[in-house]
Amino acid sequence: MIYIVEIDCICLFALIFVAHSMRKKRNLGYSSKSFYLSGYFTMLVISMDILSLLVEAHKLGFLSRSIAFNYLINIIYYVAAVCATYYWFMNTGYVVNSTFWGKRRNGFLAMVPVGICIALSLLSIWKGYYFYIDEANKYHRGSLFFVNNLLCYAYAMASCIIALRAALKETDYIKRKQYLLISFYIVFPLLVAVIQVLRPDIPTIQVGMTVPIIYIYTELLDLQISTDYLTGLNNRNQLMRFLNMAVANPTKDKSLYLFLIDVDSFKKINDNYGHAEGDFALQKTADVLKTVAKRFGGFVARFGGDEFNYVVEVDDDATVEEIKKCFEAQSEIVSKSLQYKLSLSVGCAKYSPALKVNELFLLADSDMYKEKSIRKKLLGV
Repeated sequence: MIYIVEIDCICLFALIFVAHSMRKKRNLGYSSKSFYLSGYFTMLVISMDILSLLVEAHKLGFLSRSIAFNYLINIIYYVAAVCATYYWFMNTGYVVNSTFWGKRRNGFLAMVPVGICIALSLLSIWKGYYFYIDEANKYHRGSLFFVNNLLCYAYAMASCIIALRAALKETDYIKRKQYLLISFYIVFPLLVAVIQVLRPDIPTIQVGMTVPIIYIYTELLDLQISTDYLTGLNNRNQLMRFLNMAVANPTKDKSLYLFLIDVDSFKKINDNYGHAEGDFALQKTADVLKTVAKRFGGFVARFGGDEFNYVVEVDDDATVEEIKKCFEAQSEIVSKSLQYKLSLSVGCAKYSPALKVNELFLLADSDMYKEKSIRKKLLGV
């Protein structure tokens, strides 16, 4: 019994650390109230399990002899387990921008399994549906014990389906990764549930509830580290990782190109319209890159300041000219909603095995400044 309590305590302290850390890092992707509540109810489940084990081992003094206290902690355990998955389900809807929760009727329907759990937990005091406590204050499973597990897995499975569907439709790299992270929540609990059935003596449920939250949290940290906060694009570090992998593993019969995109007269935008509008111009530039990448594939990133990068493998050089024209066309479209013309200078360089990555950047930079010089002459600047 002691080793089970130790495992529960490790899980509990790990979740407390994650919760504390996430409260400090409020710009993480899953900052909705529902995400925190899911974690807090998971901690409550583990806490009640610890208390239950201590009562069983007669380690809590007079409380170990209290049947009422034993009923209380088990009722809280069952209700908290369903609430943890319910709030995860709610969080999934918020993250994928689901309109489901906008309707009061749907919000009520989503809470029905929680209501069922609360009713069966309370009725267990008299009917023993989920569990019952004998005269020796010993816990026993009831005939409807499995219903609580079904309710929990129903929420988790629904979350997984919603997230996967959203990921399949999403073209934005960052959002798609976030949705896939949500869908992972169900995987580990399902695996440990199989272990629990085969080996009831091994405490796996609490571990199964803890591991997905810790995994998702660490992935979110990595996503934050590799993401440009303003535009949502990959940042410079992620670009270098991707580019080094791309040159080390080239696709046969395709050429790798590095594009360098610079916003023309960006300082004037800041000076004339303010830095808030300058940030908005960068976000609209990111939208242009995303549109180009959606059409031709590839990898987009913000290098820094008003400079962006686009890495793509193409079949022939003619496609490069199509990509440049696409950049120009999309910037024209975006400019219609702005107070100024969003003009982009686009340079590119073709990778060859004789080049180092930093040399590839220098070539793309040189080509971009040639393009910028031509634009200035045409505009008479």
